Amino acid sequence: MSRVDKGFALGKLSGIIMDFQLAGDKLPMHNHGFADVHITIVAKGSFNCRGDGWEKIVKAGDVLDWFPGQ
Repeated sequence: MSRVDKGFALGKLSGIIMDFQLAGDKLPMHNHGFADVHITIVAKGSFNCRGDGWEKIVKAGDVLDWFPGQ
């Protein structure tokens, strides 16, 4: 895996920019808790997201708003 993570902070907003540099790079399966505010903005390329009973291909320009348990 060749993912490069870079943290950032803008006032009270903080996050991580994840750069998946190679096709096939993966992020381990995980859930978002009730205290998490979590969005994903796809800047370029595309990838496959999946969870319990669902699967979606997202591409550049897509914004995903994750709810607790997803």
